[in-house]
Amino acid sequence: MTRGTLYLIEKGFLRTEKTGKERQYYSLVSQSDYLKFETENFFGSVHNNSLSSLVTNLYETDKLSSQDIDELIRFLEEVKDRNNDK
Repeated sequence: MTRGTLYLIEKGFLRTEKTGKERQYYSLVSQSDYLKFETENFFGSVHNNSLSSLVTNLYETDKLSSQDIDELIRFLEEVKDRNNDK
């Protein structure tokens, strides 16, 4: 069993059953829920919950295309509009 697998079991994302020499793994959460957890974990631990830190890093490593930037602007405008409606 790898450290990554053990981590997933400890966090409650996987369960395992041993049958003879084989081990079977079962997902306990949806892919969407797991992705949310990992995104929040990464965002918090690597970027200290700073969106500007994340975007700056993507920009400085040439990972953002013009299309990506346009999509990000549209997304942020939608979020802003939703927040203003509250």
